[in-house]
Amino acid sequence: MKLLLSIFYLLLFQFSNSQNLLKLYIPEHSTSDSILYYNNFIVGFNVNKCLPEFSIYLLTKERTKGKIKRTNNFHSDSKIKCVTSSQYIGTGYDKGHLTPAEDMSFDESSMSDCFVMTNIAPQVPNLNRGIWKKLENKVRKEFVQKHDSLIIISGVISDSLNQIKELNVPKMFFKIIYSIKDDEYIGYVFNNNYYEKNYSLNNLIVSKKIIENLTKLKFKYNKYDPYYWK
Repeated sequence: MKLLLSIFYLLLFQFSNSQNLLKLYIPEHSTSDSILYYNNFIVGFNVNKCLPEFSIYLLTKERTKGKIKRTNNFHSDSKIKCVTSSQYIGTGYDKGHLTPAEDMSFDESSMSDCFVMTNIAPQVPNLNRGIWKKLENKVRKEFVQKHDSLIIISGVISDSLNQIKELNVPKMFFKIIYSIKDDEYIGYVFNNNYYEKNYSLNNLIVSKKIIENLTKLKFKYNKYDPYYWK
C-alpha cells in the first residue's frame, strides 16, 4: 500500500503541475478566508487576523540546484489589502518567510512571488535568522537529499497574538516536513522568541497531534518516527 501511494503521488507530480499536488495537502478545518495560489506554492491567509495561516510547497533534490538570487522585492497582493511591507518599519520584527526564498531559487516567478506579503509573518530577528533558518538549511542540505521529494507546510499559531503597531505578532510558528516517497513526516514548533545559537532543533520536534491541537488544523499525514529523519 505504501509503495502504491508513493508511486501515485510521484506520477501525479510528473504529469501535472505542482499546484495540483499541493492542493491535496491543504489542511482541513482551516480558518483562512483566502486560499492564494502562487507560482509553486499555496498560502492560506486569514484576513481577520491579517496573517498567513499556512503555506505549502514542494521541494525536490533537483529544485535545490537552482541559482536564482533573492529579489527582496517585498510587495502586497492586490487581493489582500490589510498587510504591507511598511507596517514592519520601527517594529523590531523581521519579515519572516513561510515559503523560503532559497527554496524558490529554481524559478524566477516563484522567487518573486515568495516575497509577497501574504507569505510573510512577523518574526523575532533571532528566530528568523537563527534556528528557523537553521531548519530551512537542514531541509535543503539533508532531508531532501535523503528523501527526494518533500511537501513542506509552515505556518503560524495564531490563537494568541501580540499587537505591535499595525502588526499582529504570533507567539509561535510550526513546520511540518513530509516525505512523499516514504510516507513519513516530522514536525517542529517554535516560540517566536530568542534562541541560543547552539540550541538543538531536536528539542523542537513534535508530533502532528500537538500541532493540530495548537492550530486546530487537521493534517493528512499519519506516520511519525522522528528517528527516521536522523
